[in-house]
Amino acid sequence: MTILGRRGIRFVEWSLAGLMLIAAPLAARAQDAEWDKIVAAAKREANVVIYSGAAPASTPKPVARFQEKYGIKVDILIGRGGEIRERARTEVNLGRAIGDIVLNGISTIMEQVTAGDFQKHGVLPSEKRILDAYYHDDFLIPGYATSWAMLINTNLVKPGEEPQSWKDLIDPKWKGKILVDNPMSPGGGQATFTVFYDKFGRDFVEKLAAQNLMFSEQYTLAEPRTARGEYPIYMPFISSNSFNLKGLPVRGIAPKEGKTFSYQAAGILRNAPHPNAAKLFLEFLLSDEAQDMFVDIGYSSPTGRTSSKIPDELKALMNAPLFAFATPQRQLELAPELEKILRK
Repeated sequence: MTILGRRGIRFVEWSLAGLMLIAAPLAARAQDAEWDKIVAAAKREANVVIYSGAAPASTPKPVARFQEKYGIKVDILIGRGGEIRERARTEVNLGRAIGDIVLNGISTIMEQVTAGDFQKHGVLPSEKRILDAYYHDDFLIPGYATSWAMLINTNLVKPGEEPQSWKDLIDPKWKGKILVDNPMSPGGGQATFTVFYDKFGRDFVEKLAAQNLMFSEQYTLAEPRTARGEYPIYMPFISSNSFNLKGLPVRGIAPKEGKTFSYQAAGILRNAPHPNAAKLFLEFLLSDEAQDMFVDIGYSSPTGRTSSKIPDELKALMNAPLFAFATPQRQLELAPELEKILRK
């Protein structure tokens, strides 16, 4: 047995530290070289096909910038989330993949991961920047988040009386005065009520249900109904829609707990014909350049980017913190319980 003195131990420690200082830059250079190969291969493929169930307004600028930056042509098919899922699934099952990437709501796209429709995307340099609140794995990365707040009619809700917390919605003065996306159907209502149940408890959901809520089956009509004065409060309200409501007697309010949220995620289809271009596009989605394009039109960033271009009157709403996210599995698990409470 060899016994080292303090000087010997220190020498070993310094030697190991020195080796680590040398090894780290070498590893980084190796990773950079490997990524350069992927970029070169992507440019040779020269094309990437995206199937998108995301909001049409969210993708044009990032797609245009990607094409300009890398010289890679992007073909994008936009449709309803379920339609996109079935098209991609059919191609994968037939072994005739045309699409490379699916960009869709996290609930819908995770169904495809479970079904084996995606391949692993491999190491992405920017993946380490994703915030802990956003689920990601070897198959999926988050693209951008839709956040939900409250919308009030400013003619019906007096200044100083606006609800400041989600919990304020159970105040008796709002009984019969709240329009809600149906929590018994998949969507923002179900996601938000799942968060309420898990964060505030069953008792809160029961008290909210006792407020004689009016359920809306078409969220696109809920904002006009609120603006017309049919209801003083609508929730959950998609924060980014505030840009379309200028001049109307409505205002979005971010509760003090933060906004509930869900997000669009992206993955590479199994046997994608342009796998390197697809991987490069996923990396680009996480870049500051692309994320800034999303936050500038009101979405939330999974890498924590915020916007300086949002109008001052909307900054408090758009840059408000996020509260909680209900996983697809949790929404499905809790759906029967919510229906039981809400149908009483």
